[in-house]
Amino acid sequence: MEGQLTAVAPGHGGPESRSQSLRHLAALAHCGSSAESLWQEALRLACLDLCGDAGIAMSIQANERMQVAATFCWPTPVDQAPIPIAPDSQAAYVLARGAAVYTDLATETRFVPSRLVANAGFVSSLSTCVGVADDASRQPIGLIGVQFSQPQPTNHADELHLTALASVLALGLAHCSLTGSAAHHIDHDPLTGLLNRRGTFEMLDQIVAAHQRGCLMLIDLDGFKLVNDAHGHGAGDYVLQVVAKRLLAAVRPTDTVARLSGDEFIVIIHQAGLGRSLDIAERLIGQLEQTIAIPHATVSVSASVGVASIEHFSTVASLVHAADAAMYAAKAAGRGQVKTAVLSAASTTPIATKPGDEVTGAQFDLVDIDAAIGDLGIVFQPIIDIRTGVVTGIEALTRGPSGPLESPSVLFRIAETWGRLEQLESASKHLAFAAAVPSELTLYVNVDPAAFTAPGFVDNLLASWATRSVPNRRLVIELTERHLNAQPGRLLQVIERCRAMGWGIALDDVGVRAESLTVLPLVLPDVVKLDMSLINTNNRSHLAATAVALASYCERWPVQVIAEGIERTEDITTAVRLGATHMQGFLFGQPGPSPVFANVSVDLPDNAHLPSEPGGMRRTNRQQLMAISHHIESLATQSDCVVLAAVQRLDRYTDQVRAQYAALARRCGTVGVVGADIPSGMRSGVHHGSLGDNSDLTDAWEVLLLQPSGAIALLATQVGTFDDNTFDFRITTDRVTVESHARRILRAL
Repeated sequence: MEGQLTAVAPGHGGPESRSQSLRHLAALAHCGSSAESLWQEALRLACLDLCGDAGIAMSIQANERMQVAATFCWPTPVDQAPIPIAPDSQAAYVLARGAAVYTDLATETRFVPSRLVANAGFVSSLSTCVGVADDASRQPIGLIGVQFSQPQPTNHADELHLTALASVLALGLAHCSLTGSAAHHIDHDPLTGLLNRRGTFEMLDQIVAAHQRGCLMLIDLDGFKLVNDAHGHGAGDYVLQVVAKRLLAAVRPTDTVARLSGDEFIVIIHQAGLGRSLDIAERLIGQLEQTIAIPHATVSVSASVGVASIEHFSTVASLVHAADAAMYAAKAAGRGQVKTAVLSAASTTPIATKPGDEVTGAQFDLVDIDAAIGDLGIVFQPIIDIRTGVVTGIEALTRGPSGPLESPSVLFRIAETWGRLEQLESASKHLAFAAAVPSELTLYVNVDPAAFTAPGFVDNLLASWATRSVPNRRLVIELTERHLNAQPGRLLQVIERCRAMGWGIALDDVGVRAESLTVLPLVLPDVVKLDMSLINTNNRSHLAATAVALASYCERWPVQVIAEGIERTEDITTAVRLGATHMQGFLFGQPGPSPVFANVSVDLPDNAHLPSEPGGMRRTNRQQLMAISHHIESLATQSDCVVLAAVQRLDRYTDQVRAQYAALARRCGTVGVVGADIPSGMRSGVHHGSLGDNSDLTDAWEVLLLQPSGAIALLATQVGTFDDNTFDFRITTDRVTVESHARRILRAL
């Protein structure tokens, strides 16, 4: 219907032409046009009716900000970022007046004219406020303005017409908001804001009918019932909201997260195969397992995940049933497990395989796999020392022959399906060892732990290394942490044998799951490779848990920490904060056929400060320190715990922090907080102490936990003025150091 409406001719054209414009805009609103199209059409009509040279419309956002909603014939690109509304600005004046305002930019004295308008070369404008969002809030929706390249005489009829257009636009936008809100409530869960069961199944109907590629994850929370039973349904609702946010953060922006019912969630991984989806499933479990702070306590949940490839099913019912069965299989296997759906002949539909499609073992036979193993390729990616920018090592990565098996995730999964994993690993390492890698570079190779622990595999690996390797070259074997639990005893024996040969051991994908942090002191890796998801996550609690565990390990053992997935300069800042000493990623070079790389020039961001020595002070912001503090506090669970903190001064000791420490006092033996201007004495079970002007703790942010079995501390110092959001920090588990800092705080109580 919208496309059948006739356009309005430009020009003043008399009252009839302007009335036609108003009727046209009202018709668009009535027939259900989007808010974007209403903004655009109202601005177009205003410019044509008033003979303006250009126009711009701004929508009002929260926190006294506005954002460009539409432009018409604007001569320069406009920034879509929100713009603050300054008290003396043209926008503030028009909004306060609530009527059309004409301004000559050269002579205006009532307000500061819009810089956006002036920079575009206009000399005068007519603008007005666009209505209110609703009668209760009385908040304006936005502004609409027509710009002129020449001064214009004041015209009351023009002002009335622009005001009328703005009023019709406001009514249309309110209608959009009401209809959109109603539709949103039908298809979305009111607690989490995610798609609900109805909206999810409508989407799945479309995806299955179109035979789209992707995977369905059915997720059931582990341990959620305990949260409800111990802390009440209010806490349970909050945990569900946190879980929803973490799921959204763990998946890609193009994927869909939904709440099915209760503590069951669904994730739809669009346009991705099973291998990629399983990687995402492992990462989202790792995100969910981080502690959640609720009033007066912290709780933890995990998840069991069932995964099914969408393209293998002809109906939504069979797809969901398969994912549900896989989820129950995961739950039966223990906490935090991922299982894939078992396909039956009745559930599958024929698939046309083309390059880039996900493949299954049934599409290949032993001849195909053996042929692929005989036609492997190796590519190399550099590993960079953060401090010097020098290439110190290269990782050899396996690639299959051109076609569906070229992807290593597909190739290795199919080889494992057909019992050819050991042969594939041996062949790929044989090629890597024979490559002309400069002797001064360390060679890193991935080995699947399932093959690594197989009888005779290491013997073959040693023989290949002895006959094809360059003398004096150092080798590091990378093992993926998520597969370490299959044969832990056998794995440790093989690791000890490799170390006797002078080989290094790297633990790969650290940070995906909590288990990887626990096995660090058991495997004793020489190299820790941080998973790329850590670099891109906005889950501060997950980063904090990883940073604390990594700092504890690095303090006791000399280790090289490599941050993978560095694609942007700002990623280096996160890597340094996590304790990385080396980096790897597309920022320094795509994987290529040559094992020879020139040194890379690393330009550190301004906020990436390297420690002066390994394990020394690093630089971070207040938000990350808060996450680390919460993590250390969450470890205090028994009456034998002592928790002490230095919070600088009173305004940092907020009501929320007070409540958190009062909760700690209810379960711990001694809890104390010191800071400037904090009144001394016992309150809510917490010992408080006031710091004098000359105290060396006034610039300190410290959180210490001591218990008979160990100790841990966050030790940070303010950089710059008190208002600066910058701190130098370190994390230590050295009991002597923690006890020394604890005595400093105790003296002030």
